[in-house]
Amino acid sequence: MSPLQINGNWPALVTPFTKNNTINFEVLTEIIEYLIKKHVNGFYICGNTGQGVSMTVEERKLVAEKAIEIINSRVSSIIHIGGHSLKDTINLASHAKIIGATGISSIIPSYCKDNSQIISFYNAIINSVNDIPFFPYIIGKDNSYKLMQNLIHIPQVYGTKFTSSNIYELKKII
Repeated sequence: MSPLQINGNWPALVTPFTKNNTINFEVLTEIIEYLIKKHVNGFYICGNTGQGVSMTVEERKLVAEKAIEIINSRVSSIIHIGGHSLKDTINLASHAKIIGATGISSIIPSYCKDNSQIISFYNAIINSVNDIPFFPYIIGKDNSYKLMQNLIHIPQVYGTKFTSSNIYELKKII
């Protein structure tokens, strides 16, 4: 599926765990199959809803691999690769590209205090994988519009995952 067809319903995929705190791949399969039957257009994998930043890098890779395998090119996928370690984030970005994700996304690390630091962090990710669509994940940040003005000229930035109750800011971004 072409990255230019990224539109429609994209549920943030939950990551189910067993009672022993291991990833429950059987339930993950059931969730994905159920949602595909409901005609979703894609999945946002390993984001906050999917407990991505709470898992180890290896767990995140396993979830991403299994999700991509189950999806089997029937719909698109964006894998959240962000975290506080740039090294881990780049590792996850490379992995997402290798396994065939449609795009990648990353939160803003808490240590990035201004737009120049955020842009530097995102550019390091983008430059590490070059040609995969990137979606900055902006959660309740003041001046999100100004940040997006600085990011949208980067060819790999296709849009944003925006989480905020500030509808005015969302409308400006759109």
